[in-house]
Parts: sequence; structure tokens; C-alpha cells
Amino acid sequence: MAADFTIRVSGPNPFSEQTQRWRAGQIVAAMSGCRVESIICALTAYERDDTPKGVGNPSRWLAHFAGLESETSGKALAPWIEIVHAGEVVTSLPSYRELLRARRESVTCR
Repeated sequence: MAADFTIRVSGPNPFSEQTQRWRAGQIVAAMSGCRVESIICALTAYERDDTPKGVGNPSRWLAHFAGLESETSGKALAPWIEIVHAGEVVTSLPSYRELLRARRESVTCR
């Protein structure tokens, strides 16, 4: 069964090779078509093992890569992935967060 809440890659990973952002992007790109929950679990493991601050908010990588971060925050990025729910591209950060909240119970990362 195809995932109804997933990502698809729409461009190349724009970050410098071997940086933390690039590595997180490689994980996301490799998991295109997988459930967002599974991608977040993989990013959780990555943060736990490879980032100096440990686990923060792994779901934020997806929002950042999809260009959903606020331009006023100074963290806006040209999107290179799309977050897709039920065949439609998620176009706002509030919509993405609401979808995550609604599915939070099903996320169990080890």
C-alpha cells in the first residue's frame, strides 16, 4: 500500500556535501515515498547519533526542505522536496503541523 503522507523529491539536495544538512537531506531523499512518520524516525536516529545537540525536532527538517519555514524567520529555503498528503502537496507550515499532530500517536521511534 502506498503511503498517504509522504515526501517526494523535486530537486537536488542543495547543501554542501558532508554537512549535517546534506546528510539529513540524503536520508530524506532516500526515503521518498515512505511514510512521513518513518522518515521522522530515521531523522530522529540521525540526530541522536550525529548532531552535537542531540535530538531536537526532527520533523522540522522536512518543513525546512519543503520551503515551509517562514521567510521572516530568516530560515526560508527554496523547496527541493514536497510534502504530500492524500495526493496533494502540503503548502503551509500550519497544515503540515496539523497533519503531524493528528498522526503523532502512530509515531514510535526506537
